[in-house]
Amino acid sequence: MMRFTLWGTVISAVLLVYSLAGAAWLTYVQQGWFIAKMVLVAVLIAYHYYCFTIHRQFVAGTQKRSHVWFRYFNEVPAIILLVVIYLVIAKPF
Repeated sequence: MMRFTLWGTVISAVLLVYSLAGAAWLTYVQQGWFIAKMVLVAVLIAYHYYCFTIHRQFVAGTQKRSHVWFRYFNEVPAIILLVVIYLVIAKPF
């Protein structure tokens, strides 16, 4: 279910960008802030798949990391999300 909703969200986001930008979509996606945002979104997708790997390790009983590591690991997507929001609102470059 998680992978299905992930790719459904990615596809609908691409369609939303194309529909909002209209004929100028190529200019829109070449802006620096937008490229940086897309790189961060790709990092979040990689994070998502890494979480699947960690889940498999928990099921197999091979996960050796401490709860402190997971507390920090849990904050990574929140920090990335704040940076993405900043990029969208401020458009610094």
